[in-house]
Order: sequence, then C-alpha cells, then structure tokens
Amino acid sequence: MRVFIAFQVNKEVRNQLHRLQLDLQALNRRQKLRWTNPVGFHVTVEFLGQKSLEEVKQISAVLDQVAAEATPFNLWLARIGGFPNASAPKVIHVRVQDEKNEAARLRHQILLPLGISEKAHPWQPHITVARNPQGKYVDGLSLVKCEPITWGIESMYLIKSELQPNGPKYTIISTHNFGQAKL
Repeated sequence: MRVFIAFQVNKEVRNQLHRLQLDLQALNRRQKLRWTNPVGFHVTVEFLGQKSLEEVKQISAVLDQVAAEATPFNLWLARIGGFPNASAPKVIHVRVQDEKNEAARLRHQILLPLGISEKAHPWQPHITVARNPQGKYVDGLSLVKCEPITWGIESMYLIKSELQPNGPKYTIISTHNFGQAKL
C-alpha cells in the first residue's frame, strides 16, 4: 500500500485554503488545474511509497515512540507558492511555518530510525491546493493572499493513499498523539 506521514489541518485552515482555491479558480478558468479536495488537505511529513503490511506495522511503532516524546506545537499558513517555481508551477501550495523549527526536528526524529536519509534539498512543509500538469503560468499567485492562520499540532498520522481517477483517497491507518510517554 502507498503510505505517508502527515499532520492534519483544522476546519478553519481547511476553509481558508478552500477560499484561496476559489479565488485562484476564478483567475484561471481556462487552465486545466487539478484542485485538491479540501477534505484531503494535510502537511506531508514524508511520503514513504509502497510498503508491505509488516513495514506499515514497523513504521507505526516508530511513530508511536517518537510521538510519545514529542510536545505539541503550532503551525501557521505562511504564503502561496509553487514547485518547482512560482512562475510555472507543477504544484500550487501554501507554505506552512512554525516558530522554532519543531516540525523539521520532529521529522528528523522520525526519519532516522526508519533509515531514511534527509534529501539533498531542504524539506519545505506545505499544503498542496492544486496540481498543474502542464506546468503553465498560473494567474494570481502573487495577488491572492493567504491569512496567517495558526493551528495546533498534537498528533501525526500514518495515511494510506489510493490513487483514483478523480483524485487520491486518503485513509488514516494510525494516529500518534504527542506526549503519551509511559512513565
């Protein structure tokens, strides 16, 4: 099964991102952009790819250990952008940030025991709002503003991703709440 580790967003963030999508849709009616279903908004910590059931159990055990020692922190919506660049993005996203780089530190603590090396490029936490398969110019990326809404991260999730014709279907496999260390 295809799996990834993620942080969820709350309703306020989901609504803000959906408003942003509607603003961008109005400016790009002729573009063939694929919009993310708001139900699926999340911050990917790491995409792990195809894993067996046994590997999923091992990953979940590592997430339990890391989450037990983790403390809650806040993320906030920072700015809209695109990969690989904002002028002709393949992915339209909203970057997220936190005050003390806690998300990146937590990610490192997850990757190390899983034997995954940090990628050559730095991790850029974000929420995908649309895909632009043709990589053409997208109107409004510099005009549409994103409110810097803050939300709390108190857990992380192992999620199964099933690719379907109308977009991926996400199913939570396991939830890992922070600060559940056994004394």
